[in-house]
Amino acid sequence: MRHTQRRTLRRLRSSKEWEMSSSNVSVDNTDLTSILEGNFEKALDNYSEAIFCKVPKKQKAVYYANRAFVNIKLENYAIALFDANESISSDPTYSKGYYRRGSANVALNHMADAVKDFKKVC
Repeated sequence: MRHTQRRTLRRLRSSKEWEMSSSNVSVDNTDLTSILEGNFEKALDNYSEAIFCKVPKKQKAVYYANRAFVNIKLENYAIALFDANESISSDPTYSKGYYRRGSANVALNHMADAVKDFKKVC
């Protein structure tokens, strides 16, 4: 994700018009298909949109972890680390957030942090 895209996402996050109800966005099945087909950009867009919905924090943690996975596949490791941290902040009991953060830390060569995260998963 480029700098201008991150800035746009920050601006959208603070915008009230992006606070939609969860019934308006269905990302689980369509994005799984997108990921399996290698269409990571589409999955990234859909997860980004879903994050701005009014959904429970536990669901938001899932969306952040899934977006972290897509960013890892796109080799956007720093953004994946951010998303994994947001996933953990949204739901500290969601183990996939720690796994995604560990994966991003490995990619960024932060091995000590990665080991801590992977130990939380086990």
